[in-house]
Amino acid sequence: MEEYLPHFFEHSLKTWQNTPQLRTIPVGVSIPSRLETMPYENAEEIIRGHTSFAVSNCICRQGQKISGKGCGYPEENCLTFGRFADHAVSTGRGRAISKEDTLAILKQAEEVGLVLQPGNARACR
Repeated sequence: MEEYLPHFFEHSLKTWQNTPQLRTIPVGVSIPSRLETMPYENAEEIIRGHTSFAVSNCICRQGQKISGKGCGYPEENCLTFGRFADHAVSTGRGRAISKEDTLAILKQAEEVGLVLQPGNARACR
């Protein structure tokens, strides 16, 4: 991404200069957000409702570390549950962990001040 964006903008700069690409259009209503920042207690409740767990590296932190811009926060703390956890493990994108390991990773994230932001996949349990 770091290499691609400058190349993309170089070839499309005229278009971007002549046509505004981002602007706000008032629609007169609020648009609900599908993501929410969760307190630790709510996340723990979600974890306790599952039996399959997996952990993988945070792709954002891993990418930044590779490019020399690491933040120093733990990398292996992207959590998945249920069928998503099973899929992550079967495809090699994550490793299976216990519920206790999952709760420990959650606690570590809380202690270092990471913000929990779950995907909205309740219907996929």
